Amino acid sequence: MENGNEGFVRFTAKTNLVDHYAKTLGAVAIDSQNMYIDTKGALRLIQKYFPEETQNDSEKI
Repeated sequence: MENGNEGFVRFTAKTNLVDHYAKTLGAVAIDSQNMYIDTKGALRLIQKYFPEETQNDSEKI
C-alpha cells in the first residue's frame, strides 16, 4: 500500500501450498504456481496482523 501498488502482491507458491494460500490468505491462482493477493485481500491481512495500524482507518472491510 505504501509503495503505491494498491496492495497487490504476486508470488510463486510451492505446488503443495497453493490451496493453503487460497484458503488462508485469499490468494488467487494465476496459473499452477503463481498467485496474487488483491487490494481487498491485502486490507484483510493488514487488519488481521496489524490491527493497531488500522484502528483509526475509516476504510474497513
